[in-house]
Amino acid sequence: MRAKLGKGLLTVLLVLGLLLGGIPVLAQIPPPTYALTISSTIGGNVTTPGEGTFTYDEGEVVDLVAEADEGYRFVEWTGDVDTIADINAAATTITMPDEAATITANFELIPTYALTISSTIGGNVTTPSEGTFTYHEGEVVDLVAEADDGYRFVNWTGDVNTIANINAATTTIPMNGDYSITANFEARVNWALIGGIIAAVVVAGLAIFFLLRRRRRAA
Repeated sequence: MRAKLGKGLLTVLLVLGLLLGGIPVLAQIPPPTYALTISSTIGGNVTTPGEGTFTYDEGEVVDLVAEADEGYRFVEWTGDVDTIADINAAATTITMPDEAATITANFELIPTYALTISSTIGGNVTTPSEGTFTYHEGEVVDLVAEADDGYRFVNWTGDVNTIANINAATTTIPMNGDYSITANFEARVNWALIGGIIAAVVVAGLAIFFLLRRRRRAA
């Protein structure tokens, strides 16, 4: 109703302006103004222009900025959103329509998931450590596994579909669900020691062979 009255008044003034020479009269006609009421749900607030009721000229472009509290995320704008540039963006604009508008910034709690980490004999996970940890959905967690002396890292096993590189001791895992992973280690093969043992066995065998051969000849 208010919008129709405003348009009717504008029409009357336009006709009057044309009858009286137009331009000087029309130049004095202010644009109609309308109320923009802004609110938010639990989990955040609207920082620009704020929350409450504000008055703007028709067609004026108003900046909108919504900020989420810790542990929450912005979802969308709802209400009279036909002239909002992007209802899914926390920072966007609204062009004031030819009537009052009410909009709401909506937030939701970010889901959390458990990450359980363990290791086999021969090493341990130093980052974040071993045990069960809780992270927000989408959070990327650094993983660092360190081998003990005489051992080497082999791979990560378990819920490893999102691990960046299961064969790397230092890698990452994005949290998109509850995961349980294990860092696997194995003993290093000491080829030098093995070669020394083989050489010693060969030398001992040859020594025994020649000793027995001498005894047979002496007999």
